[in-house]
Amino acid sequence: MSETPTPTPEKSNRRDGITAGIILILVGLFVLAGNLFVPSGDLFVGLLSLAFGAAGLIWRKQGLLIPGGILAGIATGIYLMEGPYKNIGDPANGGIFLLAFAGGWVLITVLSFIVSRLSGQQVMVWPLIPASVLALVGGLLVAGNLRALELVGQGW
Repeated sequence: MSETPTPTPEKSNRRDGITAGIILILVGLFVLAGNLFVPSGDLFVGLLSLAFGAAGLIWRKQGLLIPGGILAGIATGIYLMEGPYKNIGDPANGGIFLLAFAGGWVLITVLSFIVSRLSGQQVMVWPLIPASVLALVGGLLVAGNLRALELVGQGW
């Protein structure tokens, strides 16, 4: 019987350090490419969101879904504010951004459901709490109902 050599702590630490270094270099190259070639911030944030979301799904790591969903909501909000709703006035433009941001939080739960089916982990339902608060405030801003928003603020 031949035994498989177990990695020594020095080799394991060196491998972890090399992996961390490669990740930092890739992130730096990604940011550089975003500054040089991407004309819009929403596209860069969207690609970063896609990277986190895909990594979370591939490796079945729910922790990676959180920044992926948050960045997806921000990217969608930036796109809507710079694109189709560019000329909409206050306070509705802030409400549209908040609704898109709330959608990113809902996306975390949806992707978590997929990961839970693949790996047996629990579904993360807590992101629905900030999603509902953001959606409530965003909906009131879009509706232009500032008095109701004041009442929600007082009730809070």
